[in-house]
Amino acid sequence: MKNLSLILNGILILAVGALYYLHFSAAPNAGPLNSAAIPGNVKIAFIHSDSVLKNYDYFKVSREKLEAKGKKLDQDLRNRAQGLQNDYEAYQRNVSSLTIG
Repeated sequence: MKNLSLILNGILILAVGALYYLHFSAAPNAGPLNSAAIPGNVKIAFIHSDSVLKNYDYFKVSREKLEAKGKKLDQDLRNRAQGLQNDYEAYQRNVSSLTIG
């Protein structure tokens, strides 16, 4: 059993070494990300997210819809809680008249 463990560990070490070698021996221009690393092709854009959110109409409309939906769901939750409270109070009032049965 101990020999099997040593053999498997040896195989795993060889496999990791082979994968390490294959990964780092690849051609430098093999990937699409390497073309962006050339200084002549790099383009950087800066945006001010607060200005975008302030002036972007779709965001304003979406926020208003989301707030309206949140208010509706909050009111629904309050109504359900009040209904549950009413049911509890009705049970408390009628508990003495209930029979075992």
